[in-house]
Amino acid sequence: MLPAARLRGLSESSYRVRAEGEAGRDPARALICITCDTGHMPTLSRPNAVLCLLLALPAMVLAAGLANGEPWRFAIRPSGDVATKLLVVTLCLSPLRALFPQGRWIAWLVSRRRIFGLSAFFYALFHVVVFSASIGRLDWIIEGMAFASMWTGWAAFALLAGIASISNAGAAVRLGVWWKRIQRLAYPVLVLSIAHWLLLSRFPLEATLHLAPVVVLWSCVLVMRYYFGSETKSGPGRLRAESSGR
Repeated sequence: MLPAARLRGLSESSYRVRAEGEAGRDPARALICITCDTGHMPTLSRPNAVLCLLLALPAMVLAAGLANGEPWRFAIRPSGDVATKLLVVTLCLSPLRALFPQGRWIAWLVSRRRIFGLSAFFYALFHVVVFSASIGRLDWIIEGMAFASMWTGWAAFALLAGIASISNAGAAVRLGVWWKRIQRLAYPVLVLSIAHWLLLSRFPLEATLHLAPVVVLWSCVLVMRYYFGSETKSGPGRLRAESSGR
């Protein structure tokens, strides 16, 4: 990662944040973020358009149900489920890239991490809107925040909104090293989301399983670093070679 002063001196179109670069050096400092490429938003190519359409399908189904007279609560649980799943996918991409640095599909997914992350935010926003509409009164919503099952969800949404608001090239340039630190709040977002789910669910195993992929993958990365060191194919040596080749 370039120093913040040097980063500010580059044009937005010429600087690319290498999330896997930090993951290769030290998993604890890895850039687990909603964005991958700070030089530009992913272009709406045909693959990106298809991916966005697929990610939007659950929202379309829920919106169609609401339009056909389903109550607001019809969309509360599904929208929250999709938001959590997309957040899990987003957070799994960096460890997958560290474990499989030559994987073309992993690289393809990593390059579209921002799409997954922002989709998670928009489903969380959908979840908040339909929940608030189902309650119908602001004072009741505020009173409900006294319960852990509610404030955990609101806290997760507030943090996720903050992350989404800086998921662009301009924010990365302006914030420098703080941009990465804010993006790492995606981890507390996931923990709060799972806590929110656990406190409301009759089936805690389902919620807990959503945390498992992130924990397992990062555990594998740490084991790999411990036994094989950082100078593996996914480590700094490979990344320096990639950088010199660009």
